[in-house]
Amino acid sequence: MASWNAEKQQACKGVFKQFDKNGDGKVSKGELREVITLLHREPSDEDLQALMKHIDKDGSGFIEYDEFEKMMMALDEKIMASLRETFNAIDKDGNGYISMDEIEDLLKSLGVKPTEQELKNAMAEADTNQDNKISFEEFEKMMLKF
Repeated sequence: MASWNAEKQQACKGVFKQFDKNGDGKVSKGELREVITLLHREPSDEDLQALMKHIDKDGSGFIEYDEFEKMMMALDEKIMASLRETFNAIDKDGNGYISMDEIEDLLKSLGVKPTEQELKNAMAEADTNQDNKISFEEFEKMMLKF
């Protein structure tokens, strides 16, 4: 399973800078509202206050980088756990890989009847090392593109 590595830490710093509009090293409630609004959400004052309280562990009224990073690490853990759970559900035989048959079974369970070529295309896109099976790492990379 992927861990909180230097690449993720760099990405986190970049996201924090986008939140920290005035560059003072902390995110205010107003800056947080601005970012959430950019995501086409209009948070209520109560929701915004609850979110700030949840992230602002030291009660300063601002989100400092260390608080932001801890929140992002927790979110990353939840995402990775969800990906692992999904992968394991698709990997019916439990061998640690997803086969073309397992992809076909998944699609059929969703009401999709793929052609042989569609299955081959799906496999080729996900199976980056071309060993005719999808490892968790390949699955993770494919899913995190979205």
